[in-house]
Amino acid sequence: MKERKKQKKPMTGGEVESAKKEPTRHLEKEAFQLANYYFVFQGIIFTAFYHASSHVKCDHRWVPMTLSALDGILNACALLRIALRYKTSLDDADTGAGHDNMCQRSWRCFYVIVCMTFVIVFLVVTLAGCWVVSCSTDTLSPDTD
Repeated sequence: MKERKKQKKPMTGGEVESAKKEPTRHLEKEAFQLANYYFVFQGIIFTAFYHASSHVKCDHRWVPMTLSALDGILNACALLRIALRYKTSLDDADTGAGHDNMCQRSWRCFYVIVCMTFVIVFLVVTLAGCWVVSCSTDTLSPDTD
């Protein structure tokens, strides 16, 4: 039996547009998935460590702090890489379509900076929380004064 070659029919305008958007959708999905894994990992670290006895928490507070720092730095770098690839793919798509808009490129750059700032602020707050909360004995009990 001879196999027939499947001939690809020409794509319509909507299919071409959808094919161009596929890489950006994949990058969006990858970024959200990575951010969600980061938040879950932070939750696991805090849940496991803060259910330990207070002596262990205070003497070994470097453990959650180190895990949070390593995880946060790796995630920030990975998210930055994804964000830059996302921005580049959108800029390339605009250039390929003949829409080279510098204002839109500037907004995308601003958006990447703002998002990365939030990631870094969350990392700093998490690290400060690891240091302060781990030895504090009265943070979870109501004030009885």
